[in-house]
Amino acid sequence: MKSFSIRRVAHYARYHYTSMRNNYLGMFLTMLAFPVVLGILDRDVTVAAEISMTIYLFAGIAFALRTTWAMRNKGTLVLDSALPVSKGERFTFMLFNLAVAYPLACFAVAALSILLVAPFSMEGTLAEAMNDYFLRFAFEWAVYVIVQIVASASLLINLAARRSLIVAYIGAIVGVIAFIVGASYAGVQLANALYDMESSEWVDLMVADIEANAELVKWIIIAIFVSIPIVFYALAYSVLRRRQVKW
Repeated sequence: MKSFSIRRVAHYARYHYTSMRNNYLGMFLTMLAFPVVLGILDRDVTVAAEISMTIYLFAGIAFALRTTWAMRNKGTLVLDSALPVSKGERFTFMLFNLAVAYPLACFAVAALSILLVAPFSMEGTLAEAMNDYFLRFAFEWAVYVIVQIVASASLLINLAARRSLIVAYIGAIVGVIAFIVGASYAGVQLANALYDMESSEWVDLMVADIEANAELVKWIIIAIFVSIPIVFYALAYSVLRRRQVKW
């Protein structure tokens, strides 16, 4: 493709949603059924809100799978690769589907599930459930970043995995666990080292410097946190550009 075209992105989005209509419908019904059934059984509308919160956090895995389904499925990958859309335009749609469409779809399904459970609720109220889900959870920027970390990491795995996605996800989970264990061990060792050096003038100066620049440190941590999904999306685009038709 000679130039980037939003029109081609829109055409590709229409093709994707049309061809994956039944797949998305099944996913939405599942996302709706769990909070509705559990909320009605517990006679508590806040249960539906809580289940919907969990779904919002991890449904990015399912959305990423459907976003790349046509590229990985043996029956559609050749046709999908022949579509008149560039890698950049294709990735623009993927980014839209995971960063915009996915949260909005989760919000709509959550609101519907809460409305369906509310008439059967003996505990919480409709207002409480809506407030818990939207004001205290869904509209929090930190939650959105966590959701995008899961979605972007899942997209990267779906694009990078050559054979079994299950093996790829297991490997990713093992890698995350190993990183957490390693980081925790390193943190403990650092804390012990600092404790042993607590009378050191260097440690005192370092602690004082951190306390004096607490606001700067906070913004550095936030910047690192926000950059995680950006890095994952950048890696996913890099993998997409190098992807071949045959896995």
